[in-house]
Amino acid sequence: MALLTQDVKFTITPQSCGEEGDCIQVQISGEQSVVLCLTPQQARAMASDLIQTVYRAEVKNSLLSSQRRSTGSKSDTVTDKYAMHSPHAA
Repeated sequence: MALLTQDVKFTITPQSCGEEGDCIQVQISGEQSVVLCLTPQQARAMASDLIQTVYRAEVKNSLLSSQRRSTGSKSDTVTDKYAMHSPHAA
């Protein structure tokens, strides 16, 4: 599996690691390149941590967005209340 994101390429492939059995090779190339050889258990733990971290970030962003929208709609409501009153002629 390969994924290209902002000049960074991720390649994830199964590899034979000799006596240790199969391993997962994660190659990250871009400005700097990194190769990780993980056991299936390490790869699973890394994937799980990544998914949980992304989920937390999405929830946080969603909460911040909804707070911004509710704050914006409250100020719009206040503005609308004043806008509904016609100015008194003197």
